[in-house]
Amino acid sequence: MPYSRFAAAAKGAAAALLSSGMALLLFACASAPDAGAMRGLAKAPECLPQAEKPAAKRSGVTANDLASLCDIVTFVLSPDGARAAYLVRQADPAADSYTQSWYLARLDGGAEPVVLTGGGDVQLRVLPDGRRIGEFENPQSAWSKDGHWFVFLRSDEGRSQLWRANPDTGVEERLTDHPSADVETFLWSGDGESLIYTLGPDRKVQAEIEEAAAKSGWLVEPEAMLHYQGGIRKIASRCAGFSRANLDSLFASCAGEKWVLDWRSRSSRRLREGESEEGDDARQTPYPSLKARVYSADGVRYIGFENADPETFKGIAPPLRLFVANAENGKKTLCNQPQCAGFTLKQAWWRETASRSEVVFYALDGSGYGTASLYAWSPSDGALRTVWRSDEARLSGCVMARARLTCLHESWTRPPYLAAVSLETGDATTIADPNDGWRRFKFTRIEKLVYKDNAGNETHGHLVYPADYAPGERYPLVITQYRSGGFLRGAVGDEQPIYVYAQNGMFVLSTNLPDDFDMRARVNDLWALQNRAWSDTYVKAREVTALENAVDILDERGLIDPKRVGITGLSYGAMITSVALTKSDYFAAASAATSFLSPTTYYLANSEAERKSQRTILGGAPFSDAITNWRKHSLGLNAEKVNTPYLLQSADSEYLFSVQNYLDLRAAGKPVEMIVYPDEYHVKWRPAHRLAVYRRNIDWFNFWLRGVEDDVPEKAVQYEHWRKMRAEFRAQKTKLKPRFGSISGLLPCSSDK
Repeated sequence: MPYSRFAAAAKGAAAALLSSGMALLLFACASAPDAGAMRGLAKAPECLPQAEKPAAKRSGVTANDLASLCDIVTFVLSPDGARAAYLVRQADPAADSYTQSWYLARLDGGAEPVVLTGGGDVQLRVLPDGRRIGEFENPQSAWSKDGHWFVFLRSDEGRSQLWRANPDTGVEERLTDHPSADVETFLWSGDGESLIYTLGPDRKVQAEIEEAAAKSGWLVEPEAMLHYQGGIRKIASRCAGFSRANLDSLFASCAGEKWVLDWRSRSSRRLREGESEEGDDARQTPYPSLKARVYSADGVRYIGFENADPETFKGIAPPLRLFVANAENGKKTLCNQPQCAGFTLKQAWWRETASRSEVVFYALDGSGYGTASLYAWSPSDGALRTVWRSDEARLSGCVMARARLTCLHESWTRPPYLAAVSLETGDATTIADPNDGWRRFKFTRIEKLVYKDNAGNETHGHLVYPADYAPGERYPLVITQYRSGGFLRGAVGDEQPIYVYAQNGMFVLSTNLPDDFDMRARVNDLWALQNRAWSDTYVKAREVTALENAVDILDERGLIDPKRVGITGLSYGAMITSVALTKSDYFAAASAATSFLSPTTYYLANSEAERKSQRTILGGAPFSDAITNWRKHSLGLNAEKVNTPYLLQSADSEYLFSVQNYLDLRAAGKPVEMIVYPDEYHVKWRPAHRLAVYRRNIDWFNFWLRGVEDDVPEKAVQYEHWRKMRAEFRAQKTKLKPRFGSISGLLPCSSDK
């Protein structure tokens, strides 16, 4: 996301991010500002396995299949709703590179999709303070008003510029040429005769500022600690008003310099003082937030959402209710159907035909909020009908055109594909599927599992059965975190190959966090909400109680062996894994990207905001009067009680956060292994590394949960090391006393036992 658009998107997601601890985890991610561009190859992606290529029937998905998936990154419809341009990106683990291209598809299915133009290089997203976390920048795109040209941002050799392509003639050309600055965003003027675009900071000037500061040394300040990645660096903020000491500044304005490109002459100039920056952003904003008004075609009415019960809920994220209002006098028509109110309303659109006008909206509801639903509500008579419901499928990025929705559609066993959804029947018609060959794979049984945490918050996960499952036999279980829905690929961060675990004879529970919607609806202070959420995780281990309860359900059903349960996690999931190893005896093996809960993570945090939050939760800094609380909740300080083999696969930008726990566990003789991947971030982005992480995780859980080794020569050293760890661990376990057991009913830190 370009810098100037980060604020709006981040602000809209604030409550959800902060309640799960994610926002402050992002503050802990180091990065190097000179990394992040990877060349896309000239050829279009080859989305293997391809349906048109003959191949022997395979019994299941492999790690390489998952690592080589083709992803539809984004799509945009032509003004007449007849065509869709969409960007496909594919990783190549063998070459450690990516390919990406724009394709063109007809929505009526009258022809096969064709390559429209090259997609350029992949580019990593840059946050307002200049850091990268390993997520990709998805390039902005739009059609011209007459539908003859497709306009898009493209990065080549680290430079992002405006391009256009004509799908009818095959002509493509670059529209801007700024040698030392990137075009970050653009929109059409109201008359469609020009493009208004934002130019980012001058890279040369930025580098000169950092170089000049480096020559005299960098001042260390608690409010904004230096970043580490193979050496200490200071990253200059990319946004005015940004400070890592202030949480609210995460949403600082990142407005760059405004330019105008004349569509006919293709000449560019700076926007003049007093000249309007406003434009027709409708075609560039197909996914409006719930706070945005969605106007009817005649502009007379708009769809909105409001607090469903403002007297009761005064917090940051109250339950919402759908309404339609008159644009002139503001008079509202409320939808009083129960489906029209709740915490998980996602998006709404007008559907206007010759016979009726309806509001179509998408929500997650049902048990554990695990059912995706489309409803159509008639404001004129209040009637509501169900268009479509599914536990298995999910829709995203939907755009209304020709009285139907065009969406990315995915299911448990099918990667996202472009589809048109009928609003009469709910049926989905495939427009384009770059992974069509996936349908020939054989998948195991999958079911939705509903469970609760010990505070009563309900959630759901997806239970994937092992290959060749035999009723009555108990199997190992691997738990992945912390969001699950649609295609079950690799959990958050894409490091856990769910279907490959199943092929290796293990149950997999792909989980969702149990959201405390009531807390977010009642607490209206951002810091208070953050501290409450972290306290629930650190001290009460609320999320871990949910995982324990899910394990108990599967044990009672006779499906799993409760002594062979593995847990995994990245980001907030890694934090929950650290809590689980400290406070629970349920887990026989663990794998995470980072190890949290140590005094070191406090002192290495690169924002005073994060340290303040930890002091609030635990009563002070680690080596103060609060040391007793830190000893209760720190993983490394409880190393002698940890009985779980622990694999850490860390980015070089983050591995220092794990060092204390790793060394404490090693000193206590615990089976722990750390692998560090160079040129990586919070989310690993290099294809070769993702495949390596997949394979090592498979080996780890096979070894500790099944006693199985992969008999290939290149892994001999790995298994020799693991066998030695296992022998030492078994010898140590015979001398250990039982410890925590279940953490059900755990009390706050002031009274913890």
